[in-house]
Amino acid sequence: MNYQQRIDRAQQLLPAYSFLTGAPIEEVATFADQLIGVPAIAPMEACGDSGLNADQSPLQLCITSTANDIHCRFISDPCSYESIPQQRYRQALQLLPQVLSSTSSVENASLVSKLLDHFVSQDSKDMESFTRGVFWLGASIEKQGVALYVDTSVNDIAVGWDVAHEFFVSQNLGSSAAIQAIQTIRDYCWLSSIGIEGSNPSNSRIKMYARMNALMPNNMIGTLFPPVNALIQSGCLAAIMGDQGATYDDILFNFGFSASTGDFEDMKIDIASAPLGMDMHQLSEVSARVCDMLGLQSIPIDALSERYNLAPSFIGVAVSARGQKRLNVYLKCGAA
Repeated sequence: MNYQQRIDRAQQLLPAYSFLTGAPIEEVATFADQLIGVPAIAPMEACGDSGLNADQSPLQLCITSTANDIHCRFISDPCSYESIPQQRYRQALQLLPQVLSSTSSVENASLVSKLLDHFVSQDSKDMESFTRGVFWLGASIEKQGVALYVDTSVNDIAVGWDVAHEFFVSQNLGSSAAIQAIQTIRDYCWLSSIGIEGSNPSNSRIKMYARMNALMPNNMIGTLFPPVNALIQSGCLAAIMGDQGATYDDILFNFGFSASTGDFEDMKIDIASAPLGMDMHQLSEVSARVCDMLGLQSIPIDALSERYNLAPSFIGVAVSARGQKRLNVYLKCGAA
């Protein structure tokens, strides 16, 4: 699939975003192009790999349900038309000033730069490891703030956690809950990615994404972050997995910490939909059940499925330090 074909598939998500938000489709298209970094002339030859979607399309639609409302954002793999990692990274960096500006996040430019400088080596040999790009972006038209997630899976497991530890220390967060979390989970998980979410340093979170590589002690996560016990006790995780269960690779833990204090802000558990055999109809049933369990607004999955060619990618449940719950549904373009 050449890059133009990837873009064509990504653009199938745009009407769904417009439907959910009421934003004009032209505005949605311009915003998505900005996040993707669509070149003036799309290359027709083979291009870089993307880890965002199996079909290599560089865009996902994330729908979030809370107790009060529903909102959505795009997640993009910028400049995936470029096959040379170092050039791809340079092209993606050139997008950041405009993305930060359009999402009212210019105040976060320094924090984002510090994250990238800490985790991304400019050595050409090191850059060769980033065969699927260095970072993803996440942003919404209707909400301030941007997310940037750096791929840390290229590192050795121990190195990944060590570098994350050093980053928190460099931000004067060396005695924070973030350090405690790293020390607790590093023997059972590997660091998949790390990111920044927010519009300025005071409201931003540092997000660590981890996958298990060993069985955790019983209730280790609940002891580390007690609010997550409410999710477990609600039965929502069992409702998502059904009879299928999930392997280590299917589950992604997301730990969020205040960028200014290092305190725990939230935790999310994402589960891949493909191993569960979940289609849009099943996603509709599961999301409705979970929203009912957690007291969240219903997501109009059926209405989306009837109108647009979509498929589930991940489904995640989260809880904040204040006990506020949310459901995230990640959608990609459906089968051709």
